[in-house]
Amino acid sequence: QLRRTLIALLRRDRDFSAAETLSIALVHSSEQASGQNHMQTRLAMSELVHIYNDQRDYSRATNICEEVLRRSMLDLGPDYPDSRCVYAMEDMAELCDSQGNTFQSEFWLRKAFSGALKVWGKSPSTTHILDKLVCALLKNEQHQESALLRQGYSSLPDLEEA
Repeated sequence: QLRRTLIALLRRDRDFSAAETLSIALVHSSEQASGQNHMQTRLAMSELVHIYNDQRDYSRATNICEEVLRRSMLDLGPDYPDSRCVYAMEDMAELCDSQGNTFQSEFWLRKAFSGALKVWGKSPSTTHILDKLVCALLKNEQHQESALLRQGYSSLPDLEEA
C-alpha cells in the first residue's frame, strides 16, 4: 500500500518516469510474492495503466489493461469478475473514450456495470458506473435506453432491503 501511495503522489507530481519505475518493481514483487494472476499483481499492473493513460500512451495502457482482464479470468474462473476486474473495465472505457471511440467505451461500461452489479449489487460504486454508462449512451444518441437503464436500476432493492 505504501508503494501504491508513493506511485499516486509521483503521478500527481507528473514524475511519470519515477512512477513507472516504481510500478514495474511493484508488479515484479507482486508476481514473486503472490503469483502472476493474483489480485495484488493485477492491482499493481493497474498502476501502470494509470501512468500510461496520464501520459496519453493509450496503446501501452490498453495492452496492460487487457492483460489485467485476461489474468483475472485465469485467476477467478467461474467467479469472474471481481472488484479489480470492474475497475479494469472502467479503465478500458476511459481509454476508449480518450481516443474518441465512444461505442467501444460504452461496451466496456456495460461490462463494468454488469460486473459491478454482480460484485457490489446496488451500491454507490455501481451507481457511479451507471452514471458513466448513461453519459456514454447519451453521447451515442441512445436516450431511451439510458432512461430505461436508470429506471430499471432505481427499481432494484437497496442493499439493506435485499
